[in-house]
Amino acid sequence: QIIDAFTKEIVKGKRLPVLRADGGESIGLVQMDKDATCLFITLDSGRKKHPLESIGQITIGEEVPEGYACPWADEYCVTLAIEETGEALSLRFEDIEGRDTFALCTGMFVDHRRQALEWDGEEEDGWWDEDGEGEQVEEEEYYEEED
Repeated sequence: QIIDAFTKEIVKGKRLPVLRADGGESIGLVQMDKDATCLFITLDSGRKKHPLESIGQITIGEEVPEGYACPWADEYCVTLAIEETGEALSLRFEDIEGRDTFALCTGMFVDHRRQALEWDGEEEDGWWDEDGEGEQVEEEEYYEEED
């Protein structure tokens, strides 16, 4: 139920303070596409698309992703390390529950997206036997063996 509520809210868009590199903040619109593949951040300067698989780390509170400087992050923040651009994006929430829900659900969607991309790559290579020896089998043969 928490995930469903989060998904509906984030697809519509949630206005949140986005902390800038200079320590200031701007109100941004944070959205996710309905297929949960990209996070969009819209600020006065424009809209940025961040594929979920490009989010390397998600931290909460004053803890920041390793290798990133975010001295302005406080206990109400979630910080996303965007590997694609090398930037850290800190979002400030009104309360701890909102912060934790965003971090947990976004983390789940990031993991799911990565798994989906890995699975897509495996499907292109074909079906493989269960013992991992690498013998390629056809889909029909795979299901016949299970019967």
